[in-house]
Parts: sequence; C-alpha cells; structure tokens
Amino acid sequence: MYRLDGVNIVSKIYMLVKHKRGLLMEGDSRRRFIFKHEIANELISIEGSDVLAPLERHIDYVLRGLSNSLKVNGYNRVYKYIIRTKSNLTLDRESGPLHLVYDVGLSLHPIYGFPYIPASSLKGAFRHTALRYASYLDMRSGVKDVFSKLVKWVLGLDGSGISHIYFSDAYLHSKGKLFTPDILNPHYKDDVENELSVKPVPIPHIVIPKNVDFKFIMGLSNRRFSTGDDGWVLKGVESGVGAQEFTKKVSQALEGEPAIAKYLDLADNDKIVFNLDQFSRDVVEIMVEYGIGAKTSLGYSRFEILAENNLEVD
Repeated sequence: MYRLDGVNIVSKIYMLVKHKRGLLMEGDSRRRFIFKHEIANELISIEGSDVLAPLERHIDYVLRGLSNSLKVNGYNRVYKYIIRTKSNLTLDRESGPLHLVYDVGLSLHPIYGFPYIPASSLKGAFRHTALRYASYLDMRSGVKDVFSKLVKWVLGLDGSGISHIYFSDAYLHSKGKLFTPDILNPHYKDDVENELSVKPVPIPHIVIPKNVDFKFIMGLSNRRFSTGDDGWVLKGVESGVGAQEFTKKVSQALEGEPAIAKYLDLADNDKIVFNLDQFSRDVVEIMVEYGIGAKTSLGYSRFEILAENNLEVD
C-alpha cells in the first residue's frame, strides 16, 4: 500500500507515478488496476484536516492580503464567500497528476497540493451566468441588447478588456473527506454499429464529493464609474446622439421589466446608475446553483452559499 502522508498531495502522486511509470505505460491491465485502486484508497482516506492543519492560517493571511490590496487599488467592494458542494465536483479533467494515473484529471493546487477551484473557472462561470441572466432580462423587457450591453461593458467585453470584477482562487475550507471514486462509462466507439454490440469499459477516476467547502474573494471595481450621491454612474458607454438614444432604451427596458430596476436607474440628466454590487451578488447566487466546473448538465459541480461577508481593510 502506497502512503500519501504529508501536506502536498500533488508531489506525492508525482513521486508514485515516477516510480511506477513503467507499470502504467507497459504493465498488464491487472497490475495497472491494482496500482490505481491503491492510490484511490489512499486518496479517499485523506481528510481536509490532514492537509489544512499547517496551512489554514497562511491561507487566511493570503485572502486578507488580497482583500487589502484590492481595496487600495480601486475595488470599492470586496466580498468573501464560503461555498459547499451539493454534488460531486469535477474540473480541470485534462491535466494534473491524477490525469497521469486515471486519464481523467482533477484540479489540485500546484503549491499547496489540495483540491481547489481556479480563479479562471470562477470568472468563466460568472461571465457565462451574467450574460445569460442579462439576456433573459432583456427578453422579459422586450428591448433588445440594452441590459446585456451594460453587462458586457462591466465585464470588459466591450473591446476595452477592462473587467470590473475580480475573483481569487477558491481555497479548501473543509475538514472532512476530500475525494471519492467515480466512473466514466463510454458506450460508443468508432467500431460500434448498434447498441447490441456495445461493450462499455468503465473508466475509474477521482472526484470531490458532496459537503466539501471552499472559500474565495470577489472584488468589485469602480474605475470606470463616476461615484457620488447618485451611486455608481456609468462612464463612456455611449456618447453624443448615441447616448440619448441608449438612455431612451434604458427607460423603456425599466418600464418593460421591473426586475431590471433592481440593478439600473436613471439619475438627473439621464445618467445611468448601475448597481454592480447587487447584480454581482445575485449572479454569484445563480452561478453556484447552476454549477462551477465540468459536467454541470449531468448534475455535477453544484454548490450552495454558506456565508457571504463584506470585508473591510485591516
């Protein structure tokens, strides 16, 4: 039995793969199966308390430092979230040390070694959810591409490349079991002519189970807003005649779908006020429900929010 004692799971797996590389590449199927089974047993026995014990205070320090840095650099709102898996979580399936063993990877932090959700996954899920939500509100309002245009502007998808929303990596925040076995069960190959000739061969791999907690930071920037008594006023969305026409469309959208008024308002001189704070928090709530990671359409990678805290500079 191969032990995976210690903090960094990644380095341990790489060490085992290095010593057994020939077996994985050239050994018979039975020996490969035994090796995969032994690694799976060791991973399943690991608990969050084993890997977090020496790192928990350090991770809190990292998140505090990120929060303070964001506030200093123009992020007027910083939120800390704790989320919990409601179903098995799988992501980053094409890389990592577990991909060397099982042909299906899992996201393990390259330095700390524990499971984590990369910031790029969070931001990608947020962007996808925000655009779908904005498109839905536009459809309800009956005015095409008004709220969606403002959301694209906020996300930096207007050609500027300047996003107003920051996400950190989501770090492990759980003391219990971190891994559980799962299978892929591919039925169809190139040589299959019909269902009667199917001979599925299950592919075992490792996923993160339900009830595992992660924590991350979301920062909201006002660098392209005018802030004042009216709130966060959008700058540079439209100019000249286009601004007047667009403001009319915003007014029509507000009349057509009252839910948009939760996020948009027209202040004096037809200035457009965007409640980025409320919109971003609502999108995060939708995002975790629909999923962050792979196989969300099959019910994987779903979460719930355990805590949301507005952070202040220390």
